[in-house]
Amino acid sequence: MKHYEFWFVVGSQTLYGDDVLTTVANRAEEMAQKLSAVLPYPLKYKVTAKSSAEITQVVKEANYDDNCAGIVTWCHTFSPSKMWINGLDLLQKPWLHFATQYNREIPNEEIDMDFMNLNQAAHGDREHGFIGARLRKPRKVIAGYWQDADVQARIGSWMKAAIGVAVSKDMKVMRFGDNMRNVAVTEGDKVEVQKKLGWEVNTWAVGDLVKEMNAVTEAEIDALMDVYREKYDFATDDIAAIRYQAREEIAMKKMMDAEGCKAFSNTFQDLYGMEQLPGLASQHLMAQGYGYGGEGDWKVAAMTAILKAMGENGNGASAFMEDYTYHLVKGQEYSLGAHMLEVCPSVAAGRPRIETHFLGIGMNEKDPARLVFEGKPGKAVVVSLIDMGGRLRLIVQDIEAVKPIDHADAEPARRPRDVEGHAEPHHRRRVLDHRRRRTPHRPQLRRHRRAAPRLGPHDGDRIRPHHQRHHRRIPGARTLPQRPRVEAEITPDRPSQRGGLLFLPAEAAAKASAPAVFLRKNTREKEKNADLRLHFRKISGWCCKMKTQQLRPRVLVSYVRGPYVYAAGSVKKQEELP
Repeated sequence: MKHYEFWFVVGSQTLYGDDVLTTVANRAEEMAQKLSAVLPYPLKYKVTAKSSAEITQVVKEANYDDNCAGIVTWCHTFSPSKMWINGLDLLQKPWLHFATQYNREIPNEEIDMDFMNLNQAAHGDREHGFIGARLRKPRKVIAGYWQDADVQARIGSWMKAAIGVAVSKDMKVMRFGDNMRNVAVTEGDKVEVQKKLGWEVNTWAVGDLVKEMNAVTEAEIDALMDVYREKYDFATDDIAAIRYQAREEIAMKKMMDAEGCKAFSNTFQDLYGMEQLPGLASQHLMAQGYGYGGEGDWKVAAMTAILKAMGENGNGASAFMEDYTYHLVKGQEYSLGAHMLEVCPSVAAGRPRIETHFLGIGMNEKDPARLVFEGKPGKAVVVSLIDMGGRLRLIVQDIEAVKPIDHADAEPARRPRDVEGHAEPHHRRRVLDHRRRRTPHRPQLRRHRRAAPRLGPHDGDRIRPHHQRHHRRIPGARTLPQRPRVEAEITPDRPSQRGGLLFLPAEAAAKASAPAVFLRKNTREKEKNADLRLHFRKISGWCCKMKTQQLRPRVLVSYVRGPYVYAAGSVKKQEELP
């Protein structure tokens, strides 16, 4: 991996004189050095920006420096933000606005005008924050004292995300063959992905891989076998199968390195000319930082490589995984994550073993060798990128990885699959969408606050949809007399064409006169009561009738005289009801 660094750009102006600017530069250099000692990547002090030209120049340099993964800005003094407009408008790297100050405390007895001119971080960072919001620039804002451990941890987390961006922009994925037949989720728009994320995804024939495998020498295989013996335990006598996996790994690595690819995919349905599906070969390549996606899933392959790069200065434990089945005992809900061969040993709890087992699917002529181990327990993150047609959706879920429930005491050699359990069902699933900066729409029901009927002289009594904030009374209208309030459970009857729901009281029968209520979805209010109840006011002698366009968002529910009732999603006369 490249030796990435981040640039520290400090804002000021010439108004305060050379002495102040010298102090600002010295303090910025000190802060950058101390922060670099605790952050996962170095923070390099670059310049104290005092003019639009300086800011624009440093941004241009950052854009074209491959080692610069992002910039961190901070205003020691007041820095007029119109100076920043041209530079920030050109910025193509991740941006962190760090709202902090050099001194932790206010020295009340020593404050004078010189102190105020020098220490204006609160003033300067507010101005700086405004221009970032005004320009609508994507950015991360972290506020806090720069020597606090929690603040430093947040900066480190942002740095890792910025590394993911840098790796993504240079990502190349090598597909050996196509996707698994008839599978939908592994498909995607490669042109749009290259435009949005920078990924170059292309296909190489399996025959090209076989040709490269035939060119691998026995000496190259012997050298890789020594690496296998150093890292893993041999739990099989089929040494030929292990050597064949070594041949596959050497060939794939040569092809990827020649093309600059950091991720690859294949499928068990396209192995023409090969004896085994790459198992141990794929696993050992992932342990070296390459990304992999099974069944031709190139999106997972690229995401695996990116996450490995983001965690390089941490534990680096990232692996391709599939969710297979559930454990649905109340209060003990789990999801079993596994795959038949290609789970990265970076998540292994102990020393992996090389074993050979029969694989009943795909074009395998011989039993493939693979690494077998138990996954390490602990907190983890599950990431999935899917193509929704016109946009990409990144789904991120916090989980707790646990030891397999039913296999904790079994002999390891009896588990041919690499297994890791996912638990903690109460964690929230966070969904990020590059076109919509909000969570997907979730239907929420709210109590209709204007259920009390009012009667107009011409159009009768009506209930307006809840999004109409003002309920204007019609001049000369009279209200109905108070009726006893009836509480009844509601049952969903039918979904609307525009996302609303129609409800009837549970007691409503064919000849009932209780009104139906139309509720629209609302994401701004959350209904906390699991057992939702509505209060209905019975109106003697009146029945409910829906207009022709009854499911449009602006239609009103009217109460009119006549022998009509609402039943089974339609309006019928009483004599027509069964």
